[in-house]
Amino acid sequence: MTEQVTWRSDGQTAHRDPPEKLRLFFPQELAFYLEQAGFRDAKLMDAFGKSNTALDGRRLIAVAAPRRSQ
Repeated sequence: MTEQVTWRSDGQTAHRDPPEKLRLFFPQELAFYLEQAGFRDAKLMDAFGKSNTALDGRRLIAVAAPRRSQ
């Protein structure tokens, strides 16, 4: 998926950001990829600064720690 945002401030001309390529993940898929990449204790949320784990928002945010080497 590609997204391109155009925005303007009062009295200014429109500014168009460069296109961004996005990839969508299911929550279980992202948790799996994090684990396979060597992360542990993945916490999935749907908003910054909140501990909402219902995952019913527009975003999927993952916070994880690297596995400790022994």
